[in-house]
Amino acid sequence: MPIAGYEIITFTFFLSTFYFLLLLRNSINMERVVVGLSGGVDSSVAAYILKRQGYDLIALFMVNWHERVGAVTSRCTWEDDALIAEMVAKKLDIPFHIVD
Repeated sequence: MPIAGYEIITFTFFLSTFYFLLLLRNSINMERVVVGLSGGVDSSVAAYILKRQGYDLIALFMVNWHERVGAVTSRCTWEDDALIAEMVAKKLDIPFHIVD
């Protein structure tokens, strides 16, 4: 049984993805591109598409927070995110750097 609104969500995702790819294709006139790689789906797919289109990529992971004593803790640390991003970069054979 389909979930209400699923078709609309899928179509919207398709349009936004199509627009993103069109924008990438028409706006990047360089052969070497620095891609921000968080390890999430969006940046990983963007890196994959750019790599597949023949761009020479460099992946950067940016540390956006540091755990603090007394702060709200999370099970997902920046080190975990960086490890996932590094695995994606390794799989795509892209140089990977962490910046803080």
